[in-house]
Parts: sequence; C-alpha cells; structure tokens
Amino acid sequence: MKKIMLCIASAIGGAISGIYWMIKKCEPELMSKDNQAKRNAQSFRLACKWIGVIQSGKRIKDYFTERGIETVAIYGMGKLGKCLLQELEQSDTKVAYLIDKNQNQKNEKYDFFIPEDYLPEVQTIVVTPSYDFLEISETLKKHTEAEILSIDDILTKLQ
Repeated sequence: MKKIMLCIASAIGGAISGIYWMIKKCEPELMSKDNQAKRNAQSFRLACKWIGVIQSGKRIKDYFTERGIETVAIYGMGKLGKCLLQELEQSDTKVAYLIDKNQNQKNEKYDFFIPEDYLPEVQTIVVTPSYDFLEISETLKKHTEAEILSIDDILTKLQ
C-alpha cells in the first residue's frame, strides 16, 4: 500500500512540476501575444475613430491648421503612421522628419531618426502608437522641446 501511495504522490508531484515548468516556459510568449493583441485592438479602435472623423467632414490637417501648427514630426511608421504621413502630405502642414525605434525603417523623402537621437526643432511630434504614448513621450521629452501629442488625442478633439 505504501508503494502505491508513493507512486501516486510521485506522479502528482511530477505532474505539478511539469505544469509549473510549462507555464514558466510559455508565459513570455503568451504575454507577448496578449500584448500584440491589445496593440492590434487599439490600432483598430483608432482606425475606426479616424474613419468617423473623416465621415464627419474633418481631417487631421484641420487640427493643425486651427492651432497654427505648421511643422510636425511623426513618431511611429506602422500603418497608422504611414496613413498620417499620406494625409499630411496633401496639406499645408509640413512633415519635417520621421521617428521610429525600428532602425530598419527607410523613407527616401524624409530624414529618419530613432527616439534617442538629437531631434531637429519642430512645433509638434505626433505619436501614432498611442498604446505606448506615456513611455514614448517621456523618451522624446529628453531630446526635444516640441509639443508631443498622441494621434488618439487629436482624433478625439476632432470628433
């Protein structure tokens, strides 16, 4: 009877150890996927908000024009950043340069900087990855005197 109990206890202990090991091994990947899902959901929400602004007859350029902002830089050259660049290229607001932590980004028309670089003077930097806005703005504040805005805040004010 003691042998059977010892075998059962060993099996349970082994199963618990195996489960614990699997959780520890898989946790970073699961957290990464959860984080990416949250980022995708935020980007989708922003895209819907942007469409709503356009459907109401407004454009992001209106925000800058109404406030006398003539030169901006764009932080984040993912899909939203590229859409913002395209919209501002069709306006009187001058995009002075682009910023992205991904050093592999290239654009033939604009200078590219990483957040830790010396950043040339502009009136405003628009941060497109709004899910990381606080962290990004803290980094940028160390390298610029420009006003730092989230695209989410701009779209909210245009609604």
